[in-house]
Amino acid sequence: MTYLLQENMKLESKKSNSLIRSIFGYSLGSWFSAVLSFIVVPISSHLYTEADLGKINFFISVGSVVYMLLCLGLDQGYIRFYVNVEEEKGKKQLLSFDMIVVFLALLVLTGLAALFWRPIGMWLFGEADPLLLAMLPCYLAGLLVIRFFSVLYRMRNKLLSYTVFTVLLSLCTKGVYLLSAPMDRSYRTAIIFSGGVAVGLCLIILLAQSKELCLPGLKKNSTLYIKQLLFSLPLIPSVLMSLLNNNIPQFMLRSFGGFSYVAGYSVAVTVATALNVVQSGFNTFWTPYVFKNHDTNQHKIKQMHGYIVTFMPLLGILIVLFQNAIFLVVNRDYTYITQFLPFLILTPLCYTIGETTCVGIALKLKTSLNIVIYGVCAAINALLCVLLIPRIGVNGAAISAGAGAIAALILKTFWGQRLYSSVESLFPMISNIALFVAIAFANMLLQDSVIRYPVLIGCLILFLLLPHNRKLFKSGIGFLAGFLNKNKTNQ
Repeated sequence: MTYLLQENMKLESKKSNSLIRSIFGYSLGSWFSAVLSFIVVPISSHLYTEADLGKINFFISVGSVVYMLLCLGLDQGYIRFYVNVEEEKGKKQLLSFDMIVVFLALLVLTGLAALFWRPIGMWLFGEADPLLLAMLPCYLAGLLVIRFFSVLYRMRNKLLSYTVFTVLLSLCTKGVYLLSAPMDRSYRTAIIFSGGVAVGLCLIILLAQSKELCLPGLKKNSTLYIKQLLFSLPLIPSVLMSLLNNNIPQFMLRSFGGFSYVAGYSVAVTVATALNVVQSGFNTFWTPYVFKNHDTNQHKIKQMHGYIVTFMPLLGILIVLFQNAIFLVVNRDYTYITQFLPFLILTPLCYTIGETTCVGIALKLKTSLNIVIYGVCAAINALLCVLLIPRIGVNGAAISAGAGAIAALILKTFWGQRLYSSVESLFPMISNIALFVAIAFANMLLQDSVIRYPVLIGCLILFLLLPHNRKLFKSGIGFLAGFLNKNKTNQ
């Protein structure tokens, strides 16, 4: 009996180790993205004027929003139905169908934008320049191709290929424009260079990966394509609402304060998305894992929620504590953003936790619920922006983004747990999020006070002493000690 118990414990330990290795492995691209962000932020803040940097970041933000919308939810649909297709040719046909559909959507959108190019150009760049506007579809084409091939290699468990495409996506959305700085330090050159590089990558990848594409076989696979579309299309409004929830503050700042406000806010967002290192790697691993193991490993799914609900807020708190050191290398004109950074951290923090509480929505194919979730959150975000930005400026935009993120987490948890139980207890999540919100307000209100750091450190100590967190830290220390002892024994 004791032997069997020991073997079961070893098996569970191996599974946990494999889970951690998988998450870390698929986070490699995100680690690169985070490092790239911390390189790009200080360099760009010194190379470009605040207004020009605001226009560059605004172009990238709009491009990121439109590209995710143009995916039409088919990237998620491909993940969902990939396992249902047994033949390799069928999987290639599914990918080809998805890419044809999204590029047709890109052509339609480009045609519509051409009819209104002047007002769109004025909104994007502050001037009506057809060449600059033409860079947007070029930029989008590159992002779409990279995204769908990254999904393909994720589903094939080809870690190296997946990481390569993730790195390419990071380069396009983070800092490829910096390579144009030796030629000219203007936003025009940066945007034209970004669009040119993206469309070049699009063509190179399509040629290099042509063997992965074929005629979609519409008649033969019509039933599969219809099922995928029925799953994916309801994701479009929810993706739109989610993207709006993340970007409404930037759009509002563009309207209220111009591109200079956008520059400061976007720099803070870049730092806040350091948490995306965990979020991106976790989400990439998590969705396929849940689809495969929800019937047999519900305990593991609940256990993972416990880890995430402790680790993510802790990482956020550490970023807040060391934010002044992070901004030492950034242009001094941007140091004001430290006062509202914690509210922006709430977005990746709540999103990652929400992915562990809302698994039932995807499992039960209730994706239409996401429309309601993100619609409510976007409305809250927009309303708070209108109320707060005229009064407290960029601080109001950050508070609005944080409020929207919390609202999304609440609604995801409410409906997700009704459809599939993935949470052992709600108390750890509620207490940890509440404590982080208290830290965010303390950081803002005590920005110039001598008691700011003592208060923040006190909150960290309280966080570490909470029962759930203390239990996980003890088990983590025990795991680490056992791992080190095992290595010493082997030596």
